[in-house]
Amino acid sequence: MISPPEPEEIEVSVFGRGYGESILIHATQNNWFIVDSCINPSTERPASLEYLDKIGIDPALAVKQIIATHWHDDHIRGLGDVYKACTSAEFVCSVALNFPEFITLVQTYENNIMAKDTGIDEFKTIVNELLHRKKKPVFAMANTPLWRKEIKDNNGNEKECCIYSLSPSNHAITAAMIDIQRNQATKKDAKKRVIATSPNHAAVVLWISIGDFNILLGSDLENTRNTDSGWSAIVNSTLRPQGRAKYFKIPHHGSQNAHSLEVWQHMMDTDHVSILTPFHKLLLPTRSDVDRICSLSERSFSTSSLKQKKVKRDKSVEKMIKDTVKNIRLANPSFGQVRQRVSSNGSSIDLFLDATSLKQIYD
Repeated sequence: MISPPEPEEIEVSVFGRGYGESILIHATQNNWFIVDSCINPSTERPASLEYLDKIGIDPALAVKQIIATHWHDDHIRGLGDVYKACTSAEFVCSVALNFPEFITLVQTYENNIMAKDTGIDEFKTIVNELLHRKKKPVFAMANTPLWRKEIKDNNGNEKECCIYSLSPSNHAITAAMIDIQRNQATKKDAKKRVIATSPNHAAVVLWISIGDFNILLGSDLENTRNTDSGWSAIVNSTLRPQGRAKYFKIPHHGSQNAHSLEVWQHMMDTDHVSILTPFHKLLLPTRSDVDRICSLSERSFSTSSLKQKKVKRDKSVEKMIKDTVKNIRLANPSFGQVRQRVSSNGSSIDLFLDATSLKQIYD
């Protein structure tokens, strides 16, 4: 695990802890990208930075972009520290965060003494760092190229690396603005976190092409009743990059409300790998979700297990807990990493810590 990928080797690593996720991509030749952020509960460090440190990669030089797919708490923990460490990286976020209503919401939370745990600290850190660098964010919306480069291999042959945002659509951006307006904070509700209401209107879905290897990162995008938003808008778009993905980060913990059969039928290669990050509090994916996904994807994995770990306690302590507490669940049940590396010699999947085959997520 401690060795970095070869210069011409593609890597996609997904980290998850049952609440939170982060994705790290090596687009060959030391071009790295970080999508979202989560914390390793054992070390309290951002998982992406910790991993780069272990394999000897300097994030200040190697990371080209940091992409925040949306502002839900399980996707942004430690994101401020990540951006500060990646001093040459661009910061990418949904165009829905570029509206005055969101800034007003941020300022309302910031000015309230009770708002220490609202996620605003991450946003403030990033904004302050942008100001310090005299840089502006890159704003993502549907069918927009975010990064493109011709990358030469060791033999001098070039292949194109492109990153596109497939969402949010125009309709979804409007819906997100309405959500933000509804979430205008008051002193009474200032302890709530700064999030959009469900569904995740403004989530940024990414399509990454590294030569002929396509990656689809589903964020937390859900289905909607309106075909101009959600997964329907992406599948039906004539402007999105064509081709089929060989790697799929399944959206929204594999839940039914983010499932689109058309995505699997029209956007996925028959030989693909799919990854999800579970959500322990709601036990997502459910057993039926697991069955559904496994029927569509032979090689599917999870960053951690949903099997409850038993903690050994003194019998008297155990009895006292059972008499007073209805439901017991570990605060940080597990943490793991699923890593795929792809080269001209083939590909490999490595599971670290609590990562598991999706079929065994409940075993």
